[in-house]
Amino acid sequence: SGRTSHCFFLRDDVSRMTTGRKQTVTRLKKKMQKRLLTDTMKNLHMRFLSEHIGHMSYTSFCRLRPFWVVTPSSSDRNTCLQKT
Repeated sequence: SGRTSHCFFLRDDVSRMTTGRKQTVTRLKKKMQKRLLTDTMKNLHMRFLSEHIGHMSYTSFCRLRPFWVVTPSSSDRNTCLQKT
């Protein structure tokens, strides 16, 4: 089920690719374009369980998330709001 969760995180309705060329993450000399999660990990875990047969704990689900799929920080959100 690790491969299934890996593919789940790379779906366009679960995470989106960043637009900036320099928005990459490197781990163990592997450089990947950053993908931002579209929802919280808790909500994505519940969606994963509803779509797939079998059970996976939340901890295992989080552990199997690819390193380049990250939760968006305030700098990643390209909004028109000015920071004050």
